[in-house]
Amino acid sequence: MIYLLSNQNDSTSDLISEYLRYFGTDFYRLDYQDSIQTFTMRLSDNAQEFGFQHLGCEYVMDRDSTYFFRRGAIKFNVPISNSDEFNPDAKKFLENEIDTIHASLPYLAENINTFEKEKYCNKLINLKYACDIGMNIPDTLVTNSKKEAIDFCTKYSKVITKPIGNAHIGFVAGNEIFHSTGTRVVELEDLHNLDEDLDPCCCRNMKKRR
Repeated sequence: MIYLLSNQNDSTSDLISEYLRYFGTDFYRLDYQDSIQTFTMRLSDNAQEFGFQHLGCEYVMDRDSTYFFRRGAIKFNVPISNSDEFNPDAKKFLENEIDTIHASLPYLAENINTFEKEKYCNKLINLKYACDIGMNIPDTLVTNSKKEAIDFCTKYSKVITKPIGNAHIGFVAGNEIFHSTGTRVVELEDLHNLDEDLDPCCCRNMKKRR
Protein backbone atom coordinates (compact mmCIF):
# COMPACT_ATOMS: atom_id res chain seq x y z
CA MET A 1 0.00 0.00 0.00
CA ILE A 2 1.25 3.46 -0.94
CA TYR A 3 0.15 6.25 1.39
CA LEU A 4 0.12 9.52 -0.56
CA LEU A 5 0.21 12.50 1.80
CA SER A 6 -1.08 15.60 0.09
CA ASN A 7 -3.45 18.55 -0.01
CA GLN A 8 -6.90 18.61 -1.58
CA ASN A 9 -6.02 21.32 -4.10
CA ASP A 10 -2.68 19.88 -5.23
CA SER A 11 -3.01 19.18 -8.96
CA THR A 12 0.26 17.21 -9.11
CA SER A 13 -1.15 14.75 -6.57
CA ASP A 14 -4.23 14.41 -8.78
CA LEU A 15 -1.97 13.35 -11.67
CA ILE A 16 -0.03 10.95 -9.43
CA SER A 17 -3.32 9.41 -8.28
CA GLU A 18 -4.47 8.94 -11.89
CA TYR A 19 -1.14 7.31 -12.74
CA LEU A 20 -1.37 4.89 -9.79
CA ARG A 21 -4.99 3.99 -10.63
CA TYR A 22 -4.07 3.39 -14.28
CA PHE A 23 -1.44 0.84 -13.27
CA GLY A 24 -3.69 -0.76 -10.65
CA THR A 25 -1.42 0.21 -7.76
CA ASP A 26 -2.88 -0.10 -4.28
CA PHE A 27 -2.72 3.38 -2.73
CA TYR A 28 -4.53 5.66 -0.33
CA ARG A 29 -4.48 9.46 -0.55
CA LEU A 30 -4.44 11.24 2.80
CA ASP A 31 -5.20 14.95 2.42
CA TYR A 32 -4.29 17.42 5.14
CA GLN A 33 -7.82 18.84 5.28
CA ASP A 34 -9.15 15.53 6.64
CA SER A 35 -7.72 14.90 10.11
CA ILE A 36 -7.25 11.36 11.37
CA GLN A 37 -9.60 10.53 14.23
CA THR A 38 -7.49 8.15 16.31
CA PHE A 39 -4.03 6.65 15.93
CA THR A 40 -1.83 4.06 17.58
CA MET A 41 1.88 3.50 17.03
CA ARG A 42 3.27 0.12 18.06
CA LEU A 43 7.02 -0.46 18.40
CA SER A 44 8.41 -3.81 19.46
CA ASP A 45 10.93 -6.47 18.41
CA ASN A 46 8.29 -8.05 16.21
CA ALA A 47 6.42 -5.09 14.74
CA GLN A 48 6.77 -1.41 13.97
CA GLU A 49 3.53 0.05 12.69
CA PHE A 50 1.29 3.10 12.72
CA GLY A 51 -2.43 2.39 12.72
CA PHE A 52 -4.97 5.16 12.21
CA GLN A 53 -8.62 5.85 11.51
CA HIS A 54 -9.44 8.17 8.64
CA LEU A 55 -12.91 9.01 7.30
CA GLY A 56 -14.35 6.06 9.21
CA CYS A 57 -11.90 3.44 7.90
CA GLU A 58 -8.90 1.74 9.55
CA TYR A 59 -5.42 1.74 7.99
CA VAL A 60 -1.98 0.45 8.98
CA MET A 61 1.36 1.81 7.82
CA ASP A 62 4.22 -0.66 8.32
CA ARG A 63 7.40 -1.99 6.69
CA ASP A 64 5.37 -3.36 3.76
CA SER A 65 3.97 0.11 3.01
CA THR A 66 5.37 3.09 1.11
CA TYR A 67 5.17 6.59 2.58
CA PHE A 68 4.91 9.15 -0.23
CA PHE A 69 5.03 12.73 1.03
CA ARG A 70 3.86 15.28 -1.51
CA ARG A 71 2.20 18.19 0.34
CA GLY A 72 0.76 19.17 3.72
CA ALA A 73 1.10 16.78 6.64
CA ILE A 74 -0.96 14.29 8.56
CA LYS A 75 -3.46 16.35 10.53
CA PHE A 76 -3.96 14.88 13.99
CA ASN A 77 -7.20 15.40 15.89
CA VAL A 78 -5.60 16.90 19.01
CA PRO A 79 -6.83 19.78 21.20
CA ILE A 80 -4.52 22.52 19.89
CA SER A 81 -6.18 25.91 19.49
CA ASN A 82 -4.97 29.12 17.83
CA SER A 83 -7.14 31.26 20.08
CA ASP A 84 -5.57 33.79 22.43
CA GLU A 85 -6.97 31.88 25.43
CA PHE A 86 -4.98 28.70 24.69
CA ASN A 87 -1.82 28.53 26.81
CA PRO A 88 1.16 29.17 24.47
CA ASP A 89 3.47 26.83 26.41
CA ALA A 90 0.90 24.01 26.18
CA LYS A 91 0.50 24.69 22.46
CA LYS A 92 4.27 24.58 21.90
CA PHE A 93 4.55 21.32 23.86
CA LEU A 94 1.73 19.61 21.93
CA GLU A 95 3.08 20.78 18.59
CA ASN A 96 6.49 19.34 19.49
CA GLU A 97 4.84 16.01 20.40
CA ILE A 98 3.08 15.91 17.02
CA ASP A 99 6.24 16.94 15.14
CA THR A 100 8.13 14.07 16.79
CA ILE A 101 5.49 11.57 15.66
CA HIS A 102 5.48 13.07 12.17
CA ALA A 103 9.24 12.78 11.82
CA SER A 104 9.17 9.08 12.71
CA LEU A 105 6.47 7.90 10.29
CA PRO A 106 8.57 7.63 7.09
CA TYR A 107 10.97 5.27 8.86
CA LEU A 108 8.22 2.74 9.57
CA ALA A 109 7.91 2.15 5.82
CA GLU A 110 9.70 2.66 2.54
CA ASN A 111 9.56 6.38 1.86
CA ILE A 112 9.47 8.79 -1.07
CA ASN A 113 10.32 12.20 0.38
CA THR A 114 9.44 13.10 3.96
CA PHE A 115 7.77 15.88 5.94
CA GLU A 116 11.11 16.69 7.58
CA LYS A 117 12.95 17.01 4.25
CA GLU A 118 10.24 19.33 2.98
CA LYS A 119 10.16 21.34 6.22
CA TYR A 120 13.89 22.08 6.13
CA CYS A 121 14.18 22.41 2.35
CA ASN A 122 15.52 25.87 1.42
CA LYS A 123 13.86 27.15 -1.78
CA LEU A 124 16.48 29.85 -2.30
CA ILE A 125 19.37 27.40 -2.14
CA ASN A 126 17.49 25.03 -4.46
CA LEU A 127 17.17 27.81 -7.06
CA LYS A 128 20.91 28.40 -6.86
CA TYR A 129 21.61 24.66 -7.29
CA ALA A 130 19.20 24.46 -10.25
CA CYS A 131 20.97 27.39 -11.94
CA ASP A 132 24.40 25.84 -11.27
CA ILE A 133 23.49 22.66 -13.17
CA GLY A 134 22.14 24.58 -16.16
CA MET A 135 18.40 24.59 -15.48
CA ASN A 136 16.28 27.60 -16.40
CA ILE A 137 14.92 29.19 -13.23
CA PRO A 138 12.20 31.85 -12.92
CA ASP A 139 13.41 35.35 -12.08
CA THR A 140 12.91 35.67 -8.33
CA LEU A 141 12.99 38.65 -5.98
CA VAL A 142 13.25 38.50 -2.18
CA THR A 143 12.96 41.93 -0.62
CA ASN A 144 11.52 44.11 2.13
CA SER A 145 11.40 47.13 -0.23
CA LYS A 146 7.90 48.06 -1.42
CA LYS A 147 9.41 49.94 -4.39
CA GLU A 148 11.49 46.93 -5.50
CA ALA A 149 8.44 44.66 -5.26
CA ILE A 150 6.31 47.08 -7.30
CA ASP A 151 9.06 47.50 -9.94
CA PHE A 152 9.41 43.70 -10.24
CA CYS A 153 5.68 43.15 -10.67
CA THR A 154 5.48 45.99 -13.19
CA LYS A 155 8.28 44.42 -15.26
CA TYR A 156 6.62 41.00 -15.57
CA SER A 157 3.09 40.33 -16.78
CA LYS A 158 2.35 37.64 -14.20
CA VAL A 159 4.00 37.26 -10.80
CA ILE A 160 3.35 34.90 -7.91
CA THR A 161 4.30 35.13 -4.26
CA LYS A 162 4.83 32.35 -1.77
CA PRO A 163 6.37 31.94 1.69
CA ILE A 164 10.17 32.24 1.61
CA GLY A 165 10.41 29.19 3.88
CA ASN A 166 8.06 26.24 4.19
CA ALA A 167 6.07 27.42 7.20
CA HIS A 168 2.51 28.70 7.22
CA ILE A 169 0.67 30.73 9.81
CA GLY A 170 -2.83 30.85 11.22
CA PHE A 171 -4.15 32.76 14.22
CA VAL A 172 -7.20 34.41 15.72
CA ALA A 173 -7.22 38.09 16.67
CA GLY A 174 -10.48 39.30 18.16
CA ASN A 175 -13.27 38.24 15.83
CA GLU A 176 -11.01 37.77 12.80
CA ILE A 177 -9.13 34.69 11.58
CA PHE A 178 -5.85 35.19 9.73
CA HIS A 179 -4.00 32.53 7.75
CA SER A 180 -1.38 32.35 5.02
CA THR A 181 -2.50 31.38 1.53
CA GLY A 182 0.61 29.62 0.23
CA THR A 183 1.23 30.40 -3.44
CA ARG A 184 -0.90 33.16 -4.96
CA VAL A 185 -0.85 35.57 -7.90
CA VAL A 186 0.34 39.07 -7.03
CA GLU A 187 -1.92 41.95 -8.03
CA LEU A 188 -0.13 45.27 -8.53
CA GLU A 189 -3.00 47.07 -6.80
CA ASP A 190 -2.45 44.98 -3.66
CA LEU A 191 1.20 46.02 -3.53
CA HIS A 192 0.34 49.71 -3.80
CA ASN A 193 -2.03 49.29 -0.85
CA LEU A 194 0.66 47.81 1.44
CA ASP A 195 2.44 49.76 4.17
CA GLU A 196 5.79 51.27 3.32
CA ASP A 197 7.45 49.07 5.97
CA LEU A 198 7.23 45.77 4.10
CA ASP A 199 7.91 42.39 5.67
CA PRO A 200 10.32 40.17 3.67
CA CYS A 201 8.49 38.75 0.68
CA CYS A 202 9.26 36.51 -2.29
CA CYS A 203 8.06 37.39 -5.82
CA ARG A 204 8.58 35.12 -8.80
CA ASN A 205 8.05 35.52 -12.52
CA MET A 206 5.65 32.86 -13.76
CA LYS A 207 7.59 31.91 -16.88
CA LYS A 208 7.46 28.27 -17.95
CA ARG A 209 10.17 26.05 -16.51
CA ARG A 210 12.01 23.72 -18.90
